[in-house]
Amino acid sequence: MVILPRNGNFVASVSDGIMAAFIAFLFSLFFFAFQTPIFALLTLGLLITLGDALFHLFLREKKNTMP
Repeated sequence: MVILPRNGNFVASVSDGIMAAFIAFLFSLFFFAFQTPIFALLTLGLLITLGDALFHLFLREKKNTMP
């Protein structure tokens, strides 16, 4: 909730999607049973980005949410 008020919905959502894909990639490096192809990482990042954008819109519409 630090990036959203300063940079807007698009930057916050894209950065959350990139962080999610990067964390999944790190898991695949450290845990050999957790293998992720690049397509899965891209799909995860895209889904997180879309879901996060919708969630940010929901938060902006609510009147009683605190930053």
